[in-house]
Amino acid sequence: MRNCLTFAIGMWWKHGGYIKTRKSLIAKLHGVGKWHPLNLVPHFLHETKDGRVTQLVRTDVENERAKKLGPWFDWMWLWHFEGKILHDDKGFTDEP
Repeated sequence: MRNCLTFAIGMWWKHGGYIKTRKSLIAKLHGVGKWHPLNLVPHFLHETKDGRVTQLVRTDVENERAKKLGPWFDWMWLWHFEGKILHDDKGFTDEP
């Protein structure tokens, strides 16, 4: 099983540091309202002691597949995805 949580735990185990939790962008991907349960899905990142952040996010291809599945069937893809590793914290915010 590989997802953002298992990635963050593995990085923390190997390198120390911290596990950060943020609100996932999955609800924004599907355009659901603010009271939809997808707004409760967390996203996990790893931060080293010197402040470097890494995270595992889904690829663009995986996001397109998720859009086709719809918000309810997208849940099963949260438990395992190939993803790509980002070395910043821009993947979970609306910031450019």
